[in-house]
Amino acid sequence: MRKSIKTLLMLLLIPVIITYCSPLPKKKGPNWEKIASLEGAGHFKITLSSSKKKYKIGEEISFTITSDKDGYLWLGYVSPQDKISVIYPLEQGAEHKIPADQPMQIPPQDSDWKIKATPPAGSLLIFAVVAEKDVPLRYLIPFISTEKEIKLHNKDINVGGRTKWDIATLVIKIEEDKK
Repeated sequence: MRKSIKTLLMLLLIPVIITYCSPLPKKKGPNWEKIASLEGAGHFKITLSSSKKKYKIGEEISFTITSDKDGYLWLGYVSPQDKISVIYPLEQGAEHKIPADQPMQIPPQDSDWKIKATPPAGSLLIFAVVAEKDVPLRYLIPFISTEKEIKLHNKDINVGGRTKWDIATLVIKIEEDKK
């Protein structure tokens, strides 16, 4: 009797363990697909890089962005859960100009804020957008309207015609620290 109860409990727990331990699905969500499929019009040549392609949870991450022309920079990512977050600029009114042909590190080396790899493990689609005018990101890419982005640009701005912009993307992977 005791053995059959133990067996029954194990059979009941196996689906829970499998569900809990399963990695995130490999299929990318609609936000990932939309960002990945965006193509710039060639107004800016943007390079986006990171020192590594894989990070352990808890490690600090930094990015280097270069634009061939002066502009305004936004840096964001699409999470493994397909949520879009804008991580730069940090706050409304913050300076986010990027000078032409000068690599810009985010976060800056001398800053007191850091970007750390956080759970869950999985792939992140990092994106850098550079535009000629300081307009809300949602004006350039209409489907991006994250809460943070709305807080950053809470005024309606008359764009005054089409603003030139471009995008660069990069995929990094966040992994569990298996110590």
